[in-house]
Amino acid sequence: MKFPQILFVLILSLGAAFVTVKMTAHQTSGLTAQESTFDRIARTNTLRCGYAIATPWMMVDPKTNQLTGVDLDVTNALAEKIGVKVEWVEETGWGVAEQGLIGGRYDMLCGSVCVDPKRDRAATFSTPFLSIPLLAVVRSDDHRFDGDISKINTHDVRIGVKNGHVFEYTANERFPAAQKVYANDISDDTEFLEMLKDNKIDIAFTGQSTLDDYTAKNPGVARSLSEPVRFCEGAFLLPAGDERLKHMVDDAVMELNSNGRLNDLIGKYVKLDPRYVRLPALPYEDKTAP
Repeated sequence: MKFPQILFVLILSLGAAFVTVKMTAHQTSGLTAQESTFDRIARTNTLRCGYAIATPWMMVDPKTNQLTGVDLDVTNALAEKIGVKVEWVEETGWGVAEQGLIGGRYDMLCGSVCVDPKRDRAATFSTPFLSIPLLAVVRSDDHRFDGDISKINTHDVRIGVKNGHVFEYTANERFPAAQKVYANDISDDTEFLEMLKDNKIDIAFTGQSTLDDYTAKNPGVARSLSEPVRFCEGAFLLPAGDERLKHMVDDAVMELNSNGRLNDLIGKYVKLDPRYVRLPALPYEDKTAP
């Protein structure tokens, strides 16, 4: 090949390389400049909330569609702390909440999601703002498991669960030999108490406050066993990797706890009793005092 031809090919190659570098730089710049959830909240002064239904944490009036509950009040107080308004944009299921975060349909699952490391693959948690003892609930006349919940771990016992939900995790970890009976992903946890009443399952997992509310309307149907099967460390579910958003929410939770607001808000719906709910420890409490 003659020198002019070689020079021509070299110039073309360098030109192509330059265009490729420019395109790559442009694409990378676009990714870097993508607005984070924190930035969008700061720009719009709006927190878009996903939510899941569970008595008494989040409840909806079927006639008015009005939301009430612990999670609603705590979220509104948190939003007031950080200076934004709240839009309740989408009902979701506890086990599929990450999908809405990844898709950008809402900024936060604004409810007491039980902390589970498996979810950290797709999302992250705020610092917990309450701890709920999860109890095994049986029919009132069923005494097979009294005094020993390990007896639940047999193949002829049916436990009510949901996909990707803390109840499923608990059944797998504590009672792997038992049968799992799946309920609708988007439903109130009282559905499991109905399944228990109808003899579709033998064990329902729930908190004592949920059971009390159900028993007030359905006396004599069910009772809880004395030993918790686990504790639900309830936290907000946030987009993975958005550290500024997590720090802001964590700081607001800490402040709501230290100034007594969490105590007041949660106490409206749940007995402030260790069998019902436990609040985060206060850093200035003297644990050695009588």
